[in-house]
Amino acid sequence: MEILIVSRGSRDPWSAGQMAVRLALSEESVNRHMEALVQKGLFDVKLANDVLYRYDPVSDDLRRGADLLAAYYQTSRMAVIRFIAGQERRSMKDFSDAFRLRSRE
Repeated sequence: MEILIVSRGSRDPWSAGQMAVRLALSEESVNRHMEALVQKGLFDVKLANDVLYRYDPVSDDLRRGADLLAAYYQTSRMAVIRFIAGQERRSMKDFSDAFRLRSRE
């Protein structure tokens, strides 16, 4: 979420290293999240001397959604964090359930 917020406020592209320094996070973690934002259509990526990421949603709907989320994040940060954490837990549970052995009836 922080990567999205920082990137929305800048027209310049960011490397994972630059964003990691800005947010005091590991470069590996930031890179993983930036790649996920590329896959979701929120970031554009280009190769120069480094891999650079820029906030550039592929559709107006994604841009509006990101704008609404960012606005809500400014007023209700903990609610957004709890929602995201809940989504991640559900995703991990769904993934682990796929490997659960079920008895045959």
